[in-house]
Amino acid sequence: TNGGVTWGARVDLTTSTAKILIQNTHTMSVTGITTNLGTVTSTDGNWTFNGAVSSTGSIGSNSGNTTFASTFQNNGIFDVGAGVATATDAFTNTSSTNGGSGRLVIGSTWTNTGSFTPQSGTVRFAGTAAQTIPVTSLNNLDVRTTGGDATLAGSLTATGTTNVVSGSTLAIGNATYTAVGLITNTGTITKGATGKIIHTAESNRFTDANGTAVSSYSTPGSVYIQVQDSNRNLLGGSVESMNVSFAENPNAGSDSETFTLTETAASSGIF
Repeated sequence: TNGGVTWGARVDLTTSTAKILIQNTHTMSVTGITTNLGTVTSTDGNWTFNGAVSSTGSIGSNSGNTTFASTFQNNGIFDVGAGVATATDAFTNTSSTNGGSGRLVIGSTWTNTGSFTPQSGTVRFAGTAAQTIPVTSLNNLDVRTTGGDATLAGSLTATGTTNVVSGSTLAIGNATYTAVGLITNTGTITKGATGKIIHTAESNRFTDANGTAVSSYSTPGSVYIQVQDSNRNLLGGSVESMNVSFAENPNAGSDSETFTLTETAASSGIF
C-alpha cells in the first residue's frame, strides 16, 4: 500500500505466499488480532499492531518503525531493520529474530528460546517493572527500566556499548557480564557475591598534575596515575574510588606501591 490504512478487525495471512507491503513512510494500523503465515514488511512505512500477533511467517522493516501494543509470538522470522521495533507487552521468540541496525525495545517480558542475531543494533529494556534479560548475544545494551531492576538471567556478552540511565539498575547477580565496549552508567550496576564484569580498561597512564600524559618525571616530584575503566563506575550518582598496584620490575624484586585513585566526577569512569 502507498497510503495509510487502519484495520478495525483482525488480519489473517493464511498462506506462505500472502504478502502485505507498506512504503513511502505511510502507517498501517491493525486493531484486532493478527495471524501471519506469509510476509508482512515495509520499506520505510510504520506498522502498529494493537491486537495480539502470532507469526510463523516473516515480519520486518527496512527503516520504518514497528509497534506491538499487545503480545507478540514470533515462530518465524522477525527483522528489526534500521528503525525502532517496540514490544510493549510480552515478546516470545521461538524461532529467529534479527537485530538489524535499529533498536529493539522490550517493554515487558522477553522469552527467547529461539535465536537472536544482534547484528549492529541495540536492545533497550524499558519496562515499568522488574525485567529479566535472557541469555543471548547482544551488541548494544541500553537499560532504562523504572520500578525494578533489569537482571541478567545468566552470563552473556555485549560486543558493543552498555548504557544504564539514571534511575535504572542493571543487576548482574551471580552471572558474568562481558562488556566489550564502553560502559556508560549514570544509574546503578550491582553484582552478587560471585558475579563479575569482564571489561578491558580503556586506558591507564602516568600524567602531570593537569592530567596530561608524561613519559618521565623529575626528582624530587610527584607521580600521578590515571586509569579510565568504565566498569568500575557502578554507582553513577556517586564519586567512587579504586586501588591500583604499581611495580617497576617485580621479577627482579623491586618494591610495589598501592595507590587509591578517586573518580574525577560521578559516572566519569576516570580515576
